[in-house]
Amino acid sequence: MLARARLYVIAIGGLALWIGPAWSQDQPEPAIEREPIATVGQQESGPTGENDTPEEQPQAPDYSAILESIETAIRELIPEENQNERQRQEQREIDDLGAQQQMAVWAKGVFWATVATVGITMVGLFLIWRTLKHTRRAADYARDMVEEGRQATSAAESATHEAKRQADTAEAAYSRLERPYLFPKIVGSRLYKVPDGTKTPKPHIEYTVANYGKTPAIFKSIFLELRPSDEITFIGDEPRVPVGAPEKSWYEVLASNEETGKRRVDVADSEPSQGFDEDFRLALHGRLKYEDPTGTLHTHHFVLVRVGGRFGLEYSRHHAESPKQDSA
Repeated sequence: MLARARLYVIAIGGLALWIGPAWSQDQPEPAIEREPIATVGQQESGPTGENDTPEEQPQAPDYSAILESIETAIRELIPEENQNERQRQEQREIDDLGAQQQMAVWAKGVFWATVATVGITMVGLFLIWRTLKHTRRAADYARDMVEEGRQATSAAESATHEAKRQADTAEAAYSRLERPYLFPKIVGSRLYKVPDGTKTPKPHIEYTVANYGKTPAIFKSIFLELRPSDEITFIGDEPRVPVGAPEKSWYEVLASNEETGKRRVDVADSEPSQGFDEDFRLALHGRLKYEDPTGTLHTHHFVLVRVGGRFGLEYSRHHAESPKQDSA
């Protein structure tokens, strides 16, 4: 840049030197009246003027040397300017090369960072895949365990049902074979007619309650009535217990083949002198309640009918109610 400025200064200076004299010659001189001044020679020689010499004209300056010097300076400055330009160009190229190298370093760093990121991502994807695979396997194991648990539960339920069935069978066998069995036993009676005014109780029968089973029984209560058989009301095939009929509490423990003390039941609505011959159908209608050693409550509903002077079983139904289990 400095060499170029010097070149401009020299060029402008040379141009000024070349234009200045020419411009001064072209200017008209002002008209000034001058009186001729006679020189000493002129005065001596006289007016003839033979010895007069012509007046010297000013010569134009020689610009060739100046132009040559300018040209030489320009020629010297041009290589210097070119050299400076080349140096600047080389510096720019060096700077560009440095920038490109720096960009290459950054690009390389970005590339390796990208490669590392891709590698880490691939490793993460692999680990996620492995995790999903093991999770799937664990889910399959859990499903298999659930299925095995369901099968085990089903087997346990089946075993429970089978055990319950066996227990029910054993209980039913016990109830049928080993349970206590209470039933009234007629041990005496007075059913025939007697003369009026005879001091005798109403027609009646005497009975006990015997345990015909193989295990003890706890006698709880008894309902018993003796009346003509046509006065027993049946609902379907089951005799109806009259509303408000007395059911006597009777607590007594009876061992196997043991019986209670003797009791009496009169013919309902009868008179002391009234009698019933052998062909008259009397019915003994009763209901017994008792428990076995397991706590099961047994109810025995029966009807005995007198035919030909003897009582025979007309109706019998047994019902057992197991004790309620307290929930755990």
